[in-house]
Amino acid sequence: MAKEKEIKREEICYQITRDSYIYQAVERFIETTRRIDKSTSISKYTKFQYFLIKRDKDNKILSMKEYPSINSLLKDFKHKHDPEGAVMKAQCALCEVPLIKFYENYPNPVCRECDSKAVNLRGEEPKWNSWADEGENPVFINGKKCWRRYRFGGYITMFDPYDSRDEAEFYEKSGFIKKRKRREV
Repeated sequence: MAKEKEIKREEICYQITRDSYIYQAVERFIETTRRIDKSTSISKYTKFQYFLIKRDKDNKILSMKEYPSINSLLKDFKHKHDPEGAVMKAQCALCEVPLIKFYENYPNPVCRECDSKAVNLRGEEPKWNSWADEGENPVFINGKKCWRRYRFGGYITMFDPYDSRDEAEFYEKSGFIKKRKRREV
Protein backbone atom coordinates (compact mmCIF):
# COMPACT_ATOMS: atom_id res chain seq x y z
CA MET A 1 0.00 0.00 0.00
CA ALA A 2 1.67 3.21 -1.19
CA LYS A 3 1.76 6.27 1.03
CA GLU A 4 2.45 9.74 -0.32
CA LYS A 5 3.51 12.83 1.55
CA GLU A 6 3.53 16.20 -0.20
CA ILE A 7 5.42 19.30 0.93
CA LYS A 8 4.59 22.64 -0.72
CA ARG A 9 6.60 25.82 -0.39
CA GLU A 10 6.18 29.14 -2.14
CA GLU A 11 8.67 31.90 -2.62
CA ILE A 12 7.72 35.36 -3.82
CA CYS A 13 10.52 36.23 -6.21
CA TYR A 14 9.27 39.76 -6.84
CA GLN A 15 6.33 41.87 -5.77
CA ILE A 16 5.20 45.28 -6.89
CA THR A 17 2.14 47.42 -6.08
CA ARG A 18 0.52 49.33 -8.93
CA ASP A 19 -2.92 50.96 -9.13
CA SER A 20 -3.96 49.48 -5.75
CA TYR A 21 -3.19 45.93 -6.96
CA ILE A 22 -0.34 43.69 -5.83
CA TYR A 23 1.48 41.76 -8.55
CA GLN A 24 3.67 38.84 -7.49
CA ALA A 25 6.07 36.57 -9.36
CA VAL A 26 5.85 33.32 -7.38
CA GLU A 27 7.84 30.10 -7.53
CA ARG A 28 6.09 27.08 -6.00
CA PHE A 29 8.10 24.01 -5.04
CA ILE A 30 6.29 20.71 -4.51
CA GLU A 31 8.19 17.72 -3.15
CA THR A 32 6.40 14.39 -3.10
CA THR A 33 7.73 11.42 -1.15
CA ARG A 34 6.35 7.97 -1.86
CA ARG A 35 6.87 4.86 0.24
CA ILE A 36 5.52 1.66 -1.29
CA ASP A 37 5.76 -0.58 1.79
CA LYS A 38 8.10 -1.23 4.76
CA SER A 39 10.63 -3.12 2.65
CA THR A 40 10.64 -0.72 -0.30
CA SER A 41 12.66 2.45 -0.04
CA ILE A 42 11.29 5.98 -0.28
CA SER A 43 11.34 7.72 -3.63
CA LYS A 44 11.13 11.49 -4.06
CA TYR A 45 10.27 13.68 -6.96
CA THR A 46 10.00 17.42 -7.16
CA LYS A 47 8.01 19.79 -9.30
CA PHE A 48 8.37 23.52 -9.75
CA GLN A 49 5.50 25.75 -10.77
CA TYR A 50 5.70 29.43 -11.67
CA PHE A 51 2.83 31.93 -11.35
CA LEU A 52 2.05 35.58 -11.90
CA ILE A 53 -0.51 36.45 -9.23
CA LYS A 54 -2.66 39.58 -9.06
CA ARG A 55 -4.11 40.43 -5.63
CA ASP A 56 -6.35 43.20 -4.35
CA LYS A 57 -5.48 45.44 -1.39
CA ASP A 58 -6.98 42.82 0.98
CA ASN A 59 -4.56 40.20 -0.39
CA LYS A 60 -7.34 38.26 -2.14
CA ILE A 61 -6.21 36.52 -5.35
CA LEU A 62 -7.91 38.08 -8.37
CA SER A 63 -6.02 36.18 -11.07
CA MET A 64 -3.27 33.62 -11.36
CA LYS A 65 -1.40 32.71 -14.55
CA GLU A 66 0.97 29.74 -14.72
CA TYR A 67 4.22 29.85 -16.73
CA PRO A 68 6.34 26.97 -18.06
CA SER A 69 9.66 28.29 -16.67
CA ILE A 70 11.06 30.83 -14.22
CA ASN A 71 12.63 32.68 -17.17
CA SER A 72 9.32 33.15 -18.99
CA LEU A 73 7.60 34.27 -15.77
CA LEU A 74 10.26 36.85 -14.93
CA LYS A 75 10.41 38.19 -18.51
CA ASP A 76 6.66 38.74 -18.50
CA PHE A 77 6.69 40.24 -14.99
CA LYS A 78 9.42 42.70 -15.93
CA HIS A 79 7.76 43.60 -19.24
CA LYS A 80 4.30 44.19 -17.74
CA HIS A 81 5.01 45.48 -14.23
CA ASP A 82 8.62 46.64 -13.94
CA PRO A 83 9.81 47.95 -17.34
CA GLU A 84 12.11 50.56 -15.78
CA GLY A 85 13.83 47.96 -13.61
CA ALA A 86 12.81 49.59 -10.32
CA VAL A 87 12.37 46.22 -8.60
CA MET A 88 14.18 43.72 -10.82
CA LYS A 89 17.84 44.65 -11.05
CA ALA A 90 19.60 41.36 -11.89
CA GLN A 91 19.65 39.82 -15.34
CA CYS A 92 21.58 37.03 -17.04
CA ALA A 93 24.88 38.35 -18.41
CA LEU A 94 24.51 36.13 -21.50
CA CYS A 95 20.83 36.16 -22.54
CA GLU A 96 19.62 39.16 -20.47
CA VAL A 97 16.65 37.31 -18.97
CA PRO A 98 15.61 38.79 -15.60
CA LEU A 99 16.80 36.84 -12.55
CA ILE A 100 15.49 36.47 -9.02
CA LYS A 101 16.75 38.93 -6.37
CA PHE A 102 19.35 36.48 -5.00
CA TYR A 103 21.51 36.95 -8.12
CA GLU A 104 21.95 40.69 -7.43
CA ASN A 105 24.76 39.74 -5.05
CA TYR A 106 26.99 38.37 -7.82
CA PRO A 107 28.82 40.01 -10.75
CA ASN A 108 27.63 39.02 -14.25
CA PRO A 109 25.35 36.18 -13.11
CA VAL A 110 24.25 33.49 -15.58
CA CYS A 111 20.74 32.00 -15.59
CA ARG A 112 20.20 28.25 -15.15
CA GLU A 113 19.06 27.86 -18.76
CA CYS A 114 22.34 29.27 -20.12
CA ASP A 115 24.31 27.44 -17.43
CA SER A 116 22.87 24.12 -18.61
CA LYS A 117 25.06 24.53 -21.73
CA ALA A 118 28.31 24.83 -19.73
CA VAL A 119 31.30 22.63 -20.60
CA ASN A 120 34.77 22.28 -19.10
CA LEU A 121 38.12 22.70 -20.92
CA ARG A 122 37.69 19.22 -22.48
CA GLY A 123 34.22 20.08 -23.82
CA GLU A 124 32.49 17.80 -21.28
CA GLU A 125 29.85 18.54 -18.67
CA PRO A 126 31.68 20.10 -15.68
CA LYS A 127 31.99 17.91 -12.60
CA TRP A 128 31.26 19.20 -9.10
CA ASN A 129 30.96 17.79 -5.61
CA SER A 130 28.08 19.25 -3.62
CA TRP A 131 29.35 17.76 -0.35
CA ALA A 132 32.75 19.41 -0.62
CA ASP A 133 31.57 22.66 -2.26
CA GLU A 134 34.07 22.30 -5.08
CA GLY A 135 34.02 21.81 -8.82
CA GLU A 136 35.67 22.59 -12.12
CA ASN A 137 36.66 26.12 -13.10
CA PRO A 138 36.58 27.78 -15.52
CA VAL A 139 33.55 26.61 -17.51
CA PHE A 140 32.56 27.77 -20.98
CA ILE A 141 29.10 28.61 -22.29
CA ASN A 142 28.95 29.01 -26.06
CA GLY A 143 32.70 29.72 -25.98
CA LYS A 144 32.44 32.40 -23.25
CA LYS A 145 34.55 31.93 -20.14
CA CYS A 146 32.65 31.75 -16.86
CA TRP A 147 33.52 31.02 -13.24
CA ARG A 148 31.46 29.08 -10.74
CA ARG A 149 31.28 29.86 -7.04
CA TYR A 150 30.58 26.59 -5.25
CA ARG A 151 28.89 26.96 -1.89
CA PHE A 152 26.25 25.34 0.33
CA GLY A 153 25.81 22.35 -1.98
CA GLY A 154 25.19 24.41 -5.11
CA TYR A 155 26.85 26.99 -7.30
CA ILE A 156 26.41 30.30 -9.09
CA THR A 157 27.88 30.74 -12.55
CA MET A 158 29.29 34.16 -13.49
CA PHE A 159 30.39 35.38 -16.93
CA ASP A 160 33.98 36.67 -17.15
CA PRO A 161 34.26 39.53 -19.70
CA TYR A 162 37.85 40.19 -18.54
CA ASP A 163 39.33 36.78 -19.53
CA SER A 164 40.84 36.44 -16.04
CA ARG A 165 43.63 33.95 -15.22
CA ASP A 166 41.76 32.57 -12.23
CA GLU A 167 38.77 33.08 -9.96
CA ALA A 168 40.61 35.49 -7.66
CA GLU A 169 41.52 37.80 -10.55
CA PHE A 170 37.92 37.69 -11.81
CA TYR A 171 36.59 38.62 -8.35
CA GLU A 172 39.09 41.49 -8.10
CA LYS A 173 38.35 42.89 -11.58
CA SER A 174 34.58 42.63 -11.13
CA GLY A 175 34.67 44.34 -7.72
CA PHE A 176 33.10 41.31 -6.05
CA ILE A 177 35.69 41.18 -3.26
CA LYS A 178 35.21 44.86 -2.40
CA LYS A 179 31.42 44.42 -2.27
CA ARG A 180 31.76 41.40 0.04
CA LYS A 181 34.19 43.19 2.38
CA ARG A 182 31.92 46.25 2.68
CA ARG A 183 28.97 44.04 3.48
CA GLU A 184 30.87 42.12 6.20
CA VAL A 185 31.97 45.30 8.01
